[in-house]
Amino acid sequence: MDRPQGQTSIISTLTDSTQNGGNFCDICKILDLTLTHQQSSNIGDFKILDIFLGCKSNLQSRSAWCASCKAIIVLADEHVASLNDALKQRFQTDYELSAHFTDQAPRLWIAFGESTTPKGDASARRKYLTELGVIWLFSPDDEITKESSVWPLGKPQLFDPAKVDTASILKWLQQCGSCHDQKCQLFNTWLSKGEVQPSFIDVQQECVVTPNKDLDYVALSYVWGTVETLQATKANISELMKPGSLSIGSGKVVPRTIRDSMVLCARLGRKLLWVDRVCIVQDDYETKAKHLNAMGTIYAKAEFTIVAADGSHADHGLTGVSQSVEERERHLVQFPSRKMMRGTMWSAGTSRLSQTVWSERAWTFQEHMFSRRLLYFDKFVNWICFSARWTESWSSPVETLKGRELELKKAGESGKLYTLDWPSLTQYASMVEQYNSRHLRYDSDIIDAFGGVMLYMAEGFPAGFCGGLPEFYFTICLLWQPRKGLRPRTQQPNTSHIPSWSWVGWSGLLDLSMWTCNTDTALPAAEYEVTISPLVEWYKHLDKSTKVDDTCFVVRNHFLLKNAAPPHGWEKHDGDEAAGTDTYYTYHGYYGNNHINPDIHFRYPMPPFQRPRDVRRDLEHVQYLYIRAQRAFFHLGTSATGGPTRQAAHPDGNIYCAIEIPLVNHDGSWVGSIRVNTLLGEELPTKHIELIRIAQGSVPVHSKTDMTLEQRVRAAATQAGRGLQLEHPFKECVEREEVKNESVFDFYFVLWVEVERGIARRKALGTVWIPAWDKASPQEVDVTLG
Repeated sequence: MDRPQGQTSIISTLTDSTQNGGNFCDICKILDLTLTHQQSSNIGDFKILDIFLGCKSNLQSRSAWCASCKAIIVLADEHVASLNDALKQRFQTDYELSAHFTDQAPRLWIAFGESTTPKGDASARRKYLTELGVIWLFSPDDEITKESSVWPLGKPQLFDPAKVDTASILKWLQQCGSCHDQKCQLFNTWLSKGEVQPSFIDVQQECVVTPNKDLDYVALSYVWGTVETLQATKANISELMKPGSLSIGSGKVVPRTIRDSMVLCARLGRKLLWVDRVCIVQDDYETKAKHLNAMGTIYAKAEFTIVAADGSHADHGLTGVSQSVEERERHLVQFPSRKMMRGTMWSAGTSRLSQTVWSERAWTFQEHMFSRRLLYFDKFVNWICFSARWTESWSSPVETLKGRELELKKAGESGKLYTLDWPSLTQYASMVEQYNSRHLRYDSDIIDAFGGVMLYMAEGFPAGFCGGLPEFYFTICLLWQPRKGLRPRTQQPNTSHIPSWSWVGWSGLLDLSMWTCNTDTALPAAEYEVTISPLVEWYKHLDKSTKVDDTCFVVRNHFLLKNAAPPHGWEKHDGDEAAGTDTYYTYHGYYGNNHINPDIHFRYPMPPFQRPRDVRRDLEHVQYLYIRAQRAFFHLGTSATGGPTRQAAHPDGNIYCAIEIPLVNHDGSWVGSIRVNTLLGEELPTKHIELIRIAQGSVPVHSKTDMTLEQRVRAAATQAGRGLQLEHPFKECVEREEVKNESVFDFYFVLWVEVERGIARRKALGTVWIPAWDKASPQEVDVTLG
């Protein structure tokens, strides 16, 4: 292949400064030398911005002896393999590759793919980089400033592909301990439930030990998978407690992930490691139950938790200890005089924690929640705490983080799951949405696997939880919908105790817009603000001796209707009707890391955190609810006019759909809408269906047209940030001829139920226009909802 004009003279001029030149082609020498001279103060008039590398076949040919060409082709192939089938078609030809230098990090961009530019014209290809595949290569000399909108602050840092850098991990631990606030330092002592003395693996003696006092330890969170794994039993626990019983020469098969964690702890100078399968006697069911109840305390008290995120089973191992060396090597590209690091979301420490097998499992959700610090293994080793996220391949600037508490409270900055100690329904919705799309091997574990999270959140929710729903917002929390088709959990073995009325009875993506679009507490108001009011009282027992403590409406009415004085710690700010501002409250009492942010504007004061002695630690497994409510019968309209169909494939092999269907009267007149969850192809009933009324709702039919464009944009951004939907939440109803000329859509929330042996089970949630309901001659009935 003819070398591009100018490159021959450059090589002859600069080749004396090249090292290891015999293992690289001339073009890769040019890349290396150009980087050297661009970073030198003696650049003079020499500057190259774009270099044509050749076609794919050219680099493949040079790969036999050029290490740089080989690495570039491997990275390009890896990039193409990650694309969908349609995009892959763009890279099926013998495409061209070009190199492009920039003045800011990353210094070197490798572009590949076909463009409309003349063949071999690298300068022209620069204009089309957004249409090409791009490999970003960083030099260790590159420094990312705060002006970068893509890459995190700091400097790329070369790493050893074969071994994690324990010095970096120890530095992270020291920085977190000395610079971060108490959120990273202290665990919630009220989480302790029952007297449990945990056992640990002593990584020095290589056996199981049970200390008689509290000692520092590390915990492990991993995916069991289907491989055979060592576990403690009544029969072998005495043997496991003998020194050397877990050593390589003991003959016991210790899964690689556990073995690697032992090795890592030893390298870090940490003596004790907690691993569930080895430290809990699995067939001692009474003791095992106590340990499961204390799981929150075990993970919260750990100095940090090792997370084996990139493995699908216990024998996968840890990145940089015994696994994933090739994956890590592919992030380093060797040039004649330097190594450069490939910029990816893994090497930059910005990968989403939701993209691993570990993050798909339901049980690991609460392990993440409880742990104060995570040593997160996913191709690279990351440190994740409440205040920071660091990675071994990126050197971040050291900050004390003092004065940044409010900024860090926005959460998600580091990817660390967190809870608040006041009743934030938006936060609870976020937890439920993330958890319910995760995988459970046994559906019967749904409440137990989320029980620790509810216990953690009980500090902020008065009266605790009932059937997976916070009693404080009970009526509102019954108003969940399927976002896509949900799989009913009650079709699996040992699931008869799971209630149909709670989200825990269904697996998949939930629509919780009535939890977040109901802006009854926080300001500014949503574009379409929904006001919800209860219509029934919920009881946990047939004799109605125990009432669900659905008190958020009592708190609301106390301040909004009775104009009560603000309680201690709260300040009332009067609104200005002429200026269009609302009255609001702010909290200035105790301020902690998880507590009420003084910048939030509330419509009325919220209950502050509860004293530890008042926290409801018992998680009630309520199966039945007892109410007296109005009942009416209507028909399902045709799905052709029922709005969008939301399909979702589930692990059981079935496809479920969420379908918006109009509700009609016996004469065919429209009365409302209902979102039905059904199997794909399943026939819906043609006869009337039974609806029970549970709450009243009110929402503006039209948007706030008095807002300026800037105000609407700001409101939309605010709603998006709070998880609020921007289109009308009752679009199917307010666009009807019967309603669209009204200023407000007043309706009832109704449950479609099917009654069998006196037990009503939820089929769907819908809305019925109040005038239509009143014309249907509803009757008062007693209902047992199961």
